[in-house]
Amino acid sequence: GSLFIVLGKNITSDVAKKIVEFINGEELENVAVVLQDTGFSNDSEKLNAIEILNAAGVEYSDILSI
Repeated sequence: GSLFIVLGKNITSDVAKKIVEFINGEELENVAVVLQDTGFSNDSEKLNAIEILNAAGVEYSDILSI
């Protein structure tokens, strides 16, 4: 499996798009993603990021917002 950890400030859903590109390019399976909850620029960006990851095949249970 693979683990992506996203930390920082002003995180947008673009980071989820980049993760999806990497997952698809490397044909990764069993992916988990940890997102810094307070790092998102707003709640909409956080929800969009989660939905983008899920639509790409990352299970909701494998997307953690801390």
